[in-house]
Amino acid sequence: MSEKNKIILFIAVFIAIIMLPALGEYISNSGHFIPHFLNFPPITAYPKPGFSLFAFSIIGLVCLIVSLLYLFPSLFGFKKKTEQSDEHFKSSRFPFWFWIGLTVNIPSLIILFTKIGYPLFVARYGYIFVFASFLFIIDGWVYKRTGGYSFVHDEPLRLLFVAVSSSISWLFYEYLNFFLLDNWVYPNGAMISKFAFNVYAIVGAATLIPVVFEVYLLIRTFPFFKERYQNGPKIALPVWFRAVLLVVMVVLMYFLPYYPFQLFFFTWLGPSLILAIILSFTNTWSPFTPIKDGNWTPMMLVCLADFAQGFLWEGVNYFSASHSPFFSPVPGYWTYSIPYVNVLHIFEMPLLGFWGYVAYGMNNFVWWIFFATIFGVSPIFKNGNFK
Repeated sequence: MSEKNKIILFIAVFIAIIMLPALGEYISNSGHFIPHFLNFPPITAYPKPGFSLFAFSIIGLVCLIVSLLYLFPSLFGFKKKTEQSDEHFKSSRFPFWFWIGLTVNIPSLIILFTKIGYPLFVARYGYIFVFASFLFIIDGWVYKRTGGYSFVHDEPLRLLFVAVSSSISWLFYEYLNFFLLDNWVYPNGAMISKFAFNVYAIVGAATLIPVVFEVYLLIRTFPFFKERYQNGPKIALPVWFRAVLLVVMVVLMYFLPYYPFQLFFFTWLGPSLILAIILSFTNTWSPFTPIKDGNWTPMMLVCLADFAQGFLWEGVNYFSASHSPFFSPVPGYWTYSIPYVNVLHIFEMPLLGFWGYVAYGMNNFVWWIFFATIFGVSPIFKNGNFK
């Protein structure tokens, strides 16, 4: 397939995953959209079904299997490498942007966690300061670990493209959240104007994928993680299976508004799988590609990176509020309203919800590859460790 045809196909796929649930919503409501549609930010959520032991057990079993895969890969056929890696890193000093990141990060966290409410701009938009400064902290650590390579130092323009793709990606998930009848909401969202909140969301979301990639690259500098999943089972899904799976995912995207409670988990799997399958059909590299040779490292580590980021972000969110009674000066504070499994919370997140971050990590990688290809930017950073 020519590059031009690939770009046309990728654009068509993007349009399809946006339009399919909207089409389902429109048809399922006899030519209307539900009243809250595209009313952003959602302040309160629609009522959800209560706890279901069946749903909790099934989803919990999947989460347990994923956890065992990470903790005990040998149970799944992974073998230890017999030879030691010949890759050696020459440590450097922390660069100046690492210290700038710390200088911004620590005071911002103090302002958020103490809930003092001033300076008002930092109190309201502190998440942006914390998340952006964290990116520079991790990038500086990567620079030190690799002996002088990092995204900020070597490829700032490509990192900027990642930031743009990150904003678009998260806005797409905010869009899907409408069809789920608000699985997450922003109870303080009315604290600022809708326009200001939209700008807030766009700027804040620009850090999500870049930070995941930074954490991913940092993890790869540790041989324990880099080599742990390199020698696993070789799996190459036949074309017919990928085609059937693609059709199933497309159909479920359409039916998402019909069954918003039953398919709530699908949000974090469906779009990622659709994009990944299209990448495989066009012979475009994705984190799934090396699995056919037994190398699970890209897939496993980017998902682990997103899990780590998610845990950190949930903690920052939770401690930026008082909870008895609830108070937070942050308009972007979020809470969850999830059907069937809304129990055993860590911070605001139900326990099983953290594994959604594992799935979202895969989305970050394939989304970036799609976005970069459409805009003619190489999705692979120059440092081979990224791939």
